[in-house]
Amino acid sequence: MRSIPVTLWVVSFVAQAAPPADGALFDGEPQVTYSQKAEPPPATGCRQPTRKMAVNQPPPLSRPANPWQAVKDGQPVPLPITLASATSAHVFAREEITQCDAVHDHCFRDCSWLVEWYGKEPLDNDKQAPMQVAAVASLRPDGYFVTAPTAGPGYPTLNGADDDFIAYRSVPAVKRLLKPGVKVAVPDWFQDEPIVLPRDEVRALASWRTGVVRKVDFDKGVLFIKRSTKEWPLSAVRVLVLKYPKGGKVELMEGLSKDEIVVKPDELFLPKAD
Repeated sequence: MRSIPVTLWVVSFVAQAAPPADGALFDGEPQVTYSQKAEPPPATGCRQPTRKMAVNQPPPLSRPANPWQAVKDGQPVPLPITLASATSAHVFAREEITQCDAVHDHCFRDCSWLVEWYGKEPLDNDKQAPMQVAAVASLRPDGYFVTAPTAGPGYPTLNGADDDFIAYRSVPAVKRLLKPGVKVAVPDWFQDEPIVLPRDEVRALASWRTGVVRKVDFDKGVLFIKRSTKEWPLSAVRVLVLKYPKGGKVELMEGLSKDEIVVKPDELFLPKAD
């Protein structure tokens, strides 16, 4: 396994201050023990993160999450943690989680959001650009969207008091949801040729790019973004299905209905064999 400075720091921290026994309280917060075998998302709500950092994070999903499970009464559902201001909401990305295809929801957590923010340096978005930067983030109980510190780039608090943002719930692309004019998210590493799936959770929980579909070639298994010449493999595409503008309510993306945004495993695009 390749080493990166952040991962080494996490290992060192755990060695110096071991977490409490399973079921014990950590700052008043009960701990849970997770198997690392992929499991279905919960029917409602969000799985509890863990204070054990990367050692005991919830396992990858065995099928895509229902986008509505992170919404209640028109608002995003915060992660169930008692320390409302926890820097990362206890979400940590792992290098060893490597099955980041559509079947495993591209390694997103069950309540992950994609957040475009505006007026926040150094990745301030230009609303006139063909594609925007969107960070994978979780909602803390204090109302702040935060990113995983072990995913890069790390910008812990996204929605500062003066920052404008739009948060999206997304699902892996399926044929019935793809057409010109639909807004999608694609991996944010343009240097990879050909473009591939996230190789691990560290990449998957970092940043993506959002844009509007110009054309879909189902025979070839790719799509094109408006004002871009790149071909994006359908297996690496996510469709934005719900949006939450700062200070507003969660609403469906234009043209979509409540039930159609829930996708099934047999609809997903799988990576093409080499």
